[in-house]
Amino acid sequence: MKYSISEILQRAVAGDKVNGKAVLLQKYDNPTLRKILKYTFSDKVTFEGLPEGAPPYKPNDLVDVENVIYAETRRLYLFTDGGNANLKATRKEALFIEVLEAVDKRDAELLIAMKDKKMPEDLKGISKAVVKKAFPDLL
Repeated sequence: MKYSISEILQRAVAGDKVNGKAVLLQKYDNPTLRKILKYTFSDKVTFEGLPEGAPPYKPNDLVDVENVIYAETRRLYLFTDGGNANLKATRKEALFIEVLEAVDKRDAELLIAMKDKKMPEDLKGISKAVVKKAFPDLL
């Protein structure tokens, strides 16, 4: 079974201290997880043209959409500074809303927090220190 990124992070939060959390992140390591953690914690990645907080979107209440985030992460570069200079802010926000409405609602909350360079409240145990311990070359 492939877990959603928010489910993986939820499992890692249950780990004991930094080392335990890092081991759990390594256990579920995948490119999508790494990209979201990098975009959240790297000082080199910034999000331009998107307002802070949640945009007006309709959370996805469908079942079995936990894996959609794996396909949608390919579009995340569009929202970073330098990702696509030709995108106007209104189009960038519309595309971001499309992504949020396609993924599982917990993953949407994670993407909103990622854009704001933080973790959702229930995932606060995943810190920059945990990510550096799990993936030393990521940040």
